[in-house]
Amino acid sequence: MKRGLYNDLLIWKGEKDRKPLILRGARQVGKTYLLEEFGRREFLKTVRLNFERQPNLGQVFEKDLSIKRIIQEIEIEFNTKIDPKNTLIIFDEIQQCSKAVTSLKYFCEEGNEYFVASAGSLLGLKVGDSSFPVGKVHFLDLYPLNFSEFLLALGEEKLASFLSGFKAIEPISENIHQKCLDYLKLYFCIGGMPEAVKDYAEKRDINSSRDIQLDLLDTYSNDFSKHAGKITAIKIQQVWENIPKQLAKEQKKFMFADIKKGARAKEYEEAINWLVGARLCHKIQLVERPEFPLAHFTEEGFFKLILLDVGLLGALSRISLQALFQETDMFKTFKGAFTESFVGQEMISHSIKDLFYWRSRHEAEIDYLINRGSSIYPVEVKSGESGKLKSLKVYADRYSPRYRIRISAHNFLLRDDFINLPLYGVQQLGKIGTKED
Repeated sequence: MKRGLYNDLLIWKGEKDRKPLILRGARQVGKTYLLEEFGRREFLKTVRLNFERQPNLGQVFEKDLSIKRIIQEIEIEFNTKIDPKNTLIIFDEIQQCSKAVTSLKYFCEEGNEYFVASAGSLLGLKVGDSSFPVGKVHFLDLYPLNFSEFLLALGEEKLASFLSGFKAIEPISENIHQKCLDYLKLYFCIGGMPEAVKDYAEKRDINSSRDIQLDLLDTYSNDFSKHAGKITAIKIQQVWENIPKQLAKEQKKFMFADIKKGARAKEYEEAINWLVGARLCHKIQLVERPEFPLAHFTEEGFFKLILLDVGLLGALSRISLQALFQETDMFKTFKGAFTESFVGQEMISHSIKDLFYWRSRHEAEIDYLINRGSSIYPVEVKSGESGKLKSLKVYADRYSPRYRIRISAHNFLLRDDFINLPLYGVQQLGKIGTKED
């Protein structure tokens, strides 16, 4: 599968003062596959240490963290010669070996001639550890396939190239517009988890992909028990299963009382932080007022949570695929939960990673605020083709943004200070505020 992050790997490979790489992401988003494909195409040899399947490999790092000795033992273990210029060394599931994580510091300081790339699904939970090599590694984040990558996986190279290639925000032909909406409906069912997408590309059976999604959900639940401890795991599972219910509400602010009667934030704070750190969900924080930097104006305890993948949202919600796929009003099902989650997921995959929303005391609410250059823009997500723009007007009257942005099922439109992006065109947010818009 073609992933946009591959170009970032090429940039890393060409850097003169290269640091060891850590590829972060939730379990099963394709980290190992991407690194192995990178090794196969860009290096003469790849040596992969999987610390989960072969825990005995951790012994390589036990005696000391001498880079010369570590390389020598890896060569002996794999009966191979490691040429620094032509070998990619992969530390897979590196979170299972804390000494291997620490060794990255010394690869940076004493052995940066080696190409060392690491992958791990729970690394976000370990960054605060005292042994973590802060400042000595280069991070890249991998997410489920976004909509463009989904199109590529299904063989729609021309359509994907068309959507990413045009610079002006202007209507496209209705035939192409409708084709994109049809694929988007399919994406809402399949989502972007690589195994589910690959299965659908081969079988064209959405029910088979749903089975894979359910298996993935079981894998995540097992991770809760395996890595979080019994009591915390129960709370993580409660939060996890409650997210779809929270998103189904008109008011999507996360309410702890919806988990169980009398629940308090303090009781579930650790569980939420675990899910966010494991990259299984994303937190969208409320800001009091849209000023720089947005993170300094967040309101404590006011946030929304979205899952990492819209396909898993449907599976976790147990929504019938037939109901979702055959819905006449394609974005009506489950209110706006799918559309708002999808937009957040797309923005994160296109490097808009810090998500915020705004709400006035008079019930006007803006789904997302994005920072482009020196400007902050309001983004309203509409689940259908209709929908009033009351919240955008309230926001614009108060703060006078250069653009008001709606994301809906309508075609592309730019008129004065108003922009409409179709749901499949979220990637165009990156071009707003530039000379090309």
